[in-house]
Amino acid sequence: MGITAGKLLDLYRSNPDEYLGELDNLLGKTVDESGFRCIKDPVFKPRQLSILDLAEAFVGRDTLRRLYESGPGGLRGGRAQVAAEEVGAGALGPSQYQAINAWLGTVDGILGAELLAKYNLATMIARELVTWKLNVRTQEGKLIRYGFPSAPTQDLQPGQEFPTGDLSADWVRANRMLKQGEVLSLTWEAMHFDQTDSIMEAVSGENGLAVRFAVVIDERIQRSLWGIDNTYNYKGTVTPTYGTSGAYINKITNQLIDATGPIDVAEQQLLAQTDPSTGLEIAPPDDNRYLIVTPFKFLTASRLAAPFGEEMGTLSSASRLQTTQFYTGIRPFRAIRANRLMMAGLGLTLIQVQERWIWGSTKMAFEYRSAKDITTYRYSITDSPALAKRDVLMELDVSEMGSVTVREPRYVILNTKDS
Repeated sequence: MGITAGKLLDLYRSNPDEYLGELDNLLGKTVDESGFRCIKDPVFKPRQLSILDLAEAFVGRDTLRRLYESGPGGLRGGRAQVAAEEVGAGALGPSQYQAINAWLGTVDGILGAELLAKYNLATMIARELVTWKLNVRTQEGKLIRYGFPSAPTQDLQPGQEFPTGDLSADWVRANRMLKQGEVLSLTWEAMHFDQTDSIMEAVSGENGLAVRFAVVIDERIQRSLWGIDNTYNYKGTVTPTYGTSGAYINKITNQLIDATGPIDVAEQQLLAQTDPSTGLEIAPPDDNRYLIVTPFKFLTASRLAAPFGEEMGTLSSASRLQTTQFYTGIRPFRAIRANRLMMAGLGLTLIQVQERWIWGSTKMAFEYRSAKDITTYRYSITDSPALAKRDVLMELDVSEMGSVTVREPRYVILNTKDS
């Protein structure tokens, strides 16, 4: 069905106390199976409505005019028709404040839905690359892993004591979560000139708030994935994410070409990784293989990960055939900001950066810990008339807080060709 400002006003009048919740339902705001807030099956799109049309429906044209003649503290002369009732001249009555709150609450709702839809789209790849932990309530705490005493027991003798593990013996330290935030001001001009499209673009455009927040998150993840931020803290000892010697070797010289040989080399190195506590092999499951490359190698990676196998021979060859690849669960990803981040953070040349690629399970190796996913908070002239001094009707505070923690670098292999 088509939703208009008048229909939302009728919905508000029918049940003011539950109106904002009903509006969220119409906008499709819900939570998916992974716990992320999302937009699913909306009845209408936020861009279908106008900020000015909503203002005139909920507050009334005369009240809007007089509100800015005398400010939110009072109205001069005449009578104003508002959503809830008619009031005479003088100070703003309860119904007028209620109507203004309903209007700005509606604007907040549609802007929030627009923001959430774009943000989820912009962070889709980041959520595929690493494990996300939502609503984290500890800052820089220990991530306890059950410490097994040894390899699995083989032959316990009668009366022999069972070996036990220790919940405090094996742990990694989580990184400090960082907060980002911005304010979007809904000014009088935005309402008076009906700048709905401009406000929507500021929220969900290609350079809008949703993308800006997603870029920060993506760069946090990329800096960890490529070893720019080396924050692996195992039992109090900080070591590089990727090492060429020592406790683990997960950085090798291995150029990616349009054949499966380099993947075989990376796979053998991955299978050679062992648990730091028990010494057992800890390779990720066979169907959990990510092939992460820079844009320079994306088509090569896509071909190697093709579900139909690798084609052998030329197009005109009678012996042309198609073979099934050994690895059937390869997922290729292109890190579009990797070149810039590695050149700035590692001091590499463009040629060196282009040849780097990652093999393994980044989802098992890295975790994005989020104290709060993207969140909006409304602050309007009914909360603080001082906003009227700046001709601001409402401020939409947008914030997010999280960081990447390296849980187990042995699940990934960094492949390079620096010379």
